[in-house]
Amino acid sequence: MNTTQFETTFKKLVKSLKKDSFIFDFLFHTNYQKQALRALKRGNVYFSKFEGEVSWRNNE
Repeated sequence: MNTTQFETTFKKLVKSLKKDSFIFDFLFHTNYQKQALRALKRGNVYFSKFEGEVSWRNNE
């Protein structure tokens, strides 16, 4: 994704801002690994100690 495509995509995401899914939508559009996104959405890879916070580590 080039800079222009990124900017266009990001503007669309901000215009249709959805608090619950923004970060997942953003990562999806930056070609983040689909498997990692599914795991994040399921919530079984969170290591945060605070409610509402997402802290994730990759154990590759």
